[in-house]
Amino acid sequence: MIKKAKLIYDVVDEDDFYICPVDKPVRSIMNLRFYCKAGNEMDNKFVQEATKLELFNLKGYRTIGGIRASLYNAQSMENCQKLGQFMCDFKKTNQKKPTPNL
Repeated sequence: MIKKAKLIYDVVDEDDFYICPVDKPVRSIMNLRFYCKAGNEMDNKFVQEATKLELFNLKGYRTIGGIRASLYNAQSMENCQKLGQFMCDFKKTNQKKPTPNL
């Protein structure tokens, strides 16, 4: 369980594209909450595109939104790796490029 959570949290913590609203020492290893810094529309896009890759049930809590990955025992390491790779790919595709100073 810890290895699966670490795989996802490492992507979240890589830079500021994804944000976890929970302090590191108290983060859940079963229900991982995060969101896209760009806002709710990007979260929705993330969930829609993930669903196309058969990564289901990532929509966050009804009351607080965001994204939630549940990593209970039945969730395989392969699925966690697939989610981690999707997160990296999604970030590359949707990250704003810095505007050069002229």
